[in-house]
Amino acid sequence: MHLENIRLGIFDHSGVLRDDRPPVYEANMFLLEKYGLARISFEDWLKASKASAGDLVLSFGVDVPKEEIDMEYERVYTEIVSFNCV
Repeated sequence: MHLENIRLGIFDHSGVLRDDRPPVYEANMFLLEKYGLARISFEDWLKASKASAGDLVLSFGVDVPKEEIDMEYERVYTEIVSFNCV
């Protein structure tokens, strides 16, 4: 078998190769503060984590459309990750 034509790409989904929890945590904490809530500890965040940032923020009683929260999360997370890669 010849391997010359094989191209390899590595996709790291949710921290398999690199722990993505710290930037996810920071983005979630930004959102909590944005909506007037206090930051929570990393350990409490792990216990409270939901399927999305929007679900997490809504679980704290914030009355904002989930889509708005998730869009803001995407923006903030991208900014955090981009800053940390430089």
